[in-house]
Amino acid sequence: MALTKRLSIRLRLQLLIGVACGALLIFAALSFFIMSKVRVGSQIEQEKSLAASVAADYENPPMSPLNSYPIASRTLTANSADELRVAEAKVH
Repeated sequence: MALTKRLSIRLRLQLLIGVACGALLIFAALSFFIMSKVRVGSQIEQEKSLAASVAADYENPPMSPLNSYPIASRTLTANSADELRVAEAKVH
């Protein structure tokens, strides 16, 4: 800060523009590097699609009735009002 106070306005603006252009250049280089690594058919994309298909094999779909079946069976087999309240509490 003390260094910039001694500079003229013209040099301050040139310094600001230079820093902004340098940051933009670094951002562009980093973006180009990342886009070259993550392209369709690349190793990363294949691993990502494999992980998604493996997860789909083991997880139930969001609207699957299998998620609510254990709760419904507990309410049907409840022997007392207390067991029914416990089953209803698990639903909510």
